[in-house]
Amino acid sequence: MAFAFARKYPMASAQILNALSAQQCVTPPFQSLNRKRTHLPLNLLTNKELIWIARYPASKKEGVPFLPLRKDKRTSKELSATDLFKEGKPFWVGIPIYLPQQITNWRLPKRPKGRFWFKILPSKRIIQCCQRGAKVMQLRFNVPQGATGKIVVDIVLTAPTIEPFTHNSGFLSSLDTRFKSPSFPSADYLSSDFNRPGKYYLAVATNEEELNITPFMERFERIAARLRKYHKKTLPLLQRKNENNWTNLSGKPGYHSRREAEIRSIHAKKKRLKKELDFLLVMMYLYVGRKTGASYFGWDGVSGITTRGKKGRLAVAVTNMPKKKVLHDLFDEWARDYLSAYKMCLPVSPFTSSTCGACGRRMKDPDTVYDEHVCLNPDCKVYKKRRCRHSNAAWVGAQMLERMVAQLST
Repeated sequence: MAFAFARKYPMASAQILNALSAQQCVTPPFQSLNRKRTHLPLNLLTNKELIWIARYPASKKEGVPFLPLRKDKRTSKELSATDLFKEGKPFWVGIPIYLPQQITNWRLPKRPKGRFWFKILPSKRIIQCCQRGAKVMQLRFNVPQGATGKIVVDIVLTAPTIEPFTHNSGFLSSLDTRFKSPSFPSADYLSSDFNRPGKYYLAVATNEEELNITPFMERFERIAARLRKYHKKTLPLLQRKNENNWTNLSGKPGYHSRREAEIRSIHAKKKRLKKELDFLLVMMYLYVGRKTGASYFGWDGVSGITTRGKKGRLAVAVTNMPKKKVLHDLFDEWARDYLSAYKMCLPVSPFTSSTCGACGRRMKDPDTVYDEHVCLNPDCKVYKKRRCRHSNAAWVGAQMLERMVAQLST
């Protein structure tokens, strides 16, 4: 628009730039004495103009106000918002109010006309982060919610490292109690292999050897048994009865709608069970990674596999594999919280079940069972030994992961 007017009016560009300056377009905060809490949210980008006190200022005797990063006159100690959050007790925040006449050259005077007082009730999570070394950087007062007008305050914290924000979960420690604190060999590289729901839903291995976690997969087996029952017995029976009701036009009124409601309920249960399986897979992988102390993790890249050209157990396994990309992102997020040695999680090739992890030769014996792997190389140390096919695939994936990390470092 400025260039269009500049052909006829040479001063158009300069006038538009002056009109669009920050002093003309942006209203300074806290100017009106009539401002109410319905004018929220307020973004407090800096805490230089805030006054923090420990108690509500009903009188001068109750709590001495102090500015952040300044010394208290009574204790001669530097007090800030972070110090108050560390104490874990409720405190008050005073937001100053200024009139437009008080602001000159975009500078705020020392004495405001008044203050809005808010009582801050810090949550346990914020208190823990501040006690571990995080500092308060920004506050945001949201719009009042509910009948009581409760105001939720968003607090932005900062820290030089991720340690103050690590989450202490009791889930991984509870698995130690349930599994009687099993021991795994320490390794820097750990990879996974995904399969059909059951005890082979997750298989793991390091770059040196396979790991047997099937004794810890009982909960996976129970959920898989319920899914098989719903898929093979419950749903076919309900669907057959529903079709017969429509064909014969018999049954009581409302029979068909009740059957459809039951079918929808079974589908909802299957969806919840699959979601629970996916979360258990992520937590079990985290648990093994914590016990081994691994830094680099391999994620089985099954998201691109289809059932085309596959049949039998392989087709069922491909259909029910955890293919959602959100699981990889969830694992990466949780690993940064739970695992201190974690560095990265990379996707590895899913086509590793026919390769031997001991010798590296790719072969397939047609006489072996689906869940077993047998190496036919006479020079291999596991020659003709029946091993778990999925653990072997994870072993090969861990070796691929080691080479990928070496390439990234160079």
